[in-house]
Amino acid sequence: MSHPLDMPLHDLSEAIRRRRISPVTLCEAAQERIGQRDPALHAFCEVAPGQAMAAALRAERELAGGHWRGPLHGVPLGLKDNIAMAGCGNGNGIPALRRERAQSDATVTARLKEGGAVILGKLAMTEGASFRHHPDVPCPVNPLNPQLWSGASSSGSGVAVAAGMVVAALGSDTAGSIRVPAACNNLSGLKPGLERIGTRGLAACAAGFDVVGPMARSVADLAAVLAVIDGAEHRAPAFDPASVLNARGDLSGLRILVDTRFNTLDPDPDTHDALAAATDRLAACGARIVAGHFPDPEAALHGLGLLIARANARSHAARRAAFPGMFSADFARGIDFGTGLSEAKLATARDHCAAFRDALLACFTEADMILTPVLPHGTPDLAQLGALLAGPPDRLLRYSAPISIAGLPALTLPCGRGANGRPVSMQLVGRPMDETRLLRAGHVFQTVTGWHRDLPRVAPHPVETAPPG
Repeated sequence: MSHPLDMPLHDLSEAIRRRRISPVTLCEAAQERIGQRDPALHAFCEVAPGQAMAAALRAERELAGGHWRGPLHGVPLGLKDNIAMAGCGNGNGIPALRRERAQSDATVTARLKEGGAVILGKLAMTEGASFRHHPDVPCPVNPLNPQLWSGASSSGSGVAVAAGMVVAALGSDTAGSIRVPAACNNLSGLKPGLERIGTRGLAACAAGFDVVGPMARSVADLAAVLAVIDGAEHRAPAFDPASVLNARGDLSGLRILVDTRFNTLDPDPDTHDALAAATDRLAACGARIVAGHFPDPEAALHGLGLLIARANARSHAARRAAFPGMFSADFARGIDFGTGLSEAKLATARDHCAAFRDALLACFTEADMILTPVLPHGTPDLAQLGALLAGPPDRLLRYSAPISIAGLPALTLPCGRGANGRPVSMQLVGRPMDETRLLRAGHVFQTVTGWHRDLPRVAPHPVETAPPG
């Protein structure tokens, strides 16, 4: 019999509901796995055994009384370190901030608790949601292959799910930070559209671009999590997971725009071949593939970088002045750069982003969604990553960041393996507030393919390799 943490979320949830699996026993099994695997993988920055067991005991008592809260009742999950959970550190990837205990839950944390989830702890991330981890934070190690990048900035969330220490996890995404680690760890990841999910209690990276969303092994699992966290502070939940799970192999009428030129700007045979095969699968399921034009994002990408730099400076400049040693040298330079940006440069950046947003939205007059890669080179190994981080960040974010500029929902789906088993993923991009159609298409794709089922064989103590940054 497989370990319960390796079961699909729907099957695990049903076993819990029918009282075939105890939430308390499941919580103990998850904590045991964390103890076995995380010393080498570094996914967690804080484990909360007391809170987790209290939630599991409550879930078990409620089941005994005939009360089932829904698909996450008794299910072990994790939270990225920038999402507040009362009583836990809220470090945002900055070790000195971990001493500060959150006084209240973020909106999404409260909704997970209301849904009966068992939150095992906080998950490691890069410093301030940047590209690199703080020098005092061990970099999460990719459980598929320790020589591969685990992604940024929600790296701990991706590793924890891929290694089976949690069933799903929440991350945040400003320019790709859910989609990229999902791709690196062969997971499904949903970046919801702007304002779909409440962000109160999220340590901001760049307000106006930040979103919170789930990472899991399948689209069906994503749908279960979205059903619980859906709804911004001012809006009631509107997502029905049955509309996704009932989709069975038919995408008739769905129009998917593919810009072959844009999708192959960095020639990578593995990515090209995997996306071509995925496109053929979608077409075989009834989708109509539309040859179209993805607007040039270069000026807007530069503008987004400036706007994020200014937002980071606003968030951290006071601490930078009061505690000069709190941040790494790279992150401190970024704060100083953002502080020094002129209003004229920022106004031009906003104009470029607005023009690109309009051009991208215009693509939906001829299509229902857009297909691109997530990363231009598939998942880079650590040697490649060092070279990429030394260059302009636009190269790594060419496909993910433009979608954030427009505030659109996007879905990462595993779609192949490249050289040395590197995961390759595609990105489906939808209209504003059209997460349901995105997830339906992704679920249909996963009913006819098996890439998402290719889980790592994690030893209790795998070989540890420290990624750059």
